[in-house]
Amino acid sequence: MRTCWVTPLFVFVLAATTTLNAQPYIHGVDSIECTVANADLIFIGRIVDFDGKEPVDDRLGRKATIAIEDTLKLDVRNEPYPRLELHLPFKGAVLADWKKRSCRLLIAHDNLVPKANRVLDLTPETLEVLTANFKLLRDPDQVIEAAKRALRRTPAGVKRVHTFSLTVSPELAMGTKWAHHHKHGNLVLLRVPVNKNLEKKALKFIDSDDYSQRYVGVKALWYFNSEKNIAHLKMLLDDPGYTRTFLPVGGDDKGKETRDYGVRFEAYRTLRSWGVVLEKPLLREEILK
Repeated sequence: MRTCWVTPLFVFVLAATTTLNAQPYIHGVDSIECTVANADLIFIGRIVDFDGKEPVDDRLGRKATIAIEDTLKLDVRNEPYPRLELHLPFKGAVLADWKKRSCRLLIAHDNLVPKANRVLDLTPETLEVLTANFKLLRDPDQVIEAAKRALRRTPAGVKRVHTFSLTVSPELAMGTKWAHHHKHGNLVLLRVPVNKNLEKKALKFIDSDDYSQRYVGVKALWYFNSEKNIAHLKMLLDDPGYTRTFLPVGGDDKGKETRDYGVRFEAYRTLRSWGVVLEKPLLREEILK
């Protein structure tokens, strides 16, 4: 039987009217597929030099010279570069360590934000990368192969892809750099590409007995307008799941409970955005205690 309400940890994303005293911090992580798809230039290289002048704020990073070992993604109008000068948004101590150890780095460059280059340190002892299918990669060759595979699957001419965030479970985060977020009650969300794989996940989620999964699944289906998905969403218009908010009434011990049917709301909103004409279901109700 499908559960009818969700634990407070997930309430923050379910309805804007739900009130919490403290909302969990959200830590976002890009899957390797999103990292490479949403960059103009992807290459493997090592730092051979960087600006040694102490900046006013070392946290803003410095310009570094990179010797390129392999180019994974390049604009068709350009030739592969043997070296590049790029701004890396890391403290000088980090850059000095990478240079001293001659670390292999996977660097993702975005022409629109040239000072916000993404860097993956490919040192095996510390490497932790997640794929869109929630596979944890620690081997540099596997990370590079996953990046190449993602690029092969990206349609020609596509420069950017939409992303959707899915929760990283405490079990998967255990023993990784993300574990402390879960330890302190925070959420780790993995950004994955909006593609057929996400649609498959969404369809699996909406059939779950868990309300949180159904809610995530129905939100993800917004990207996939089809007759089949219209039928799926119509079946969710009477979903029993809800979040609860308790409000005091009149200053005495009595109060009222507000129930927000989040899955119904997202299904209804998506269907309306697709131009489907339908009767509005019960989305919220108040119950006196």
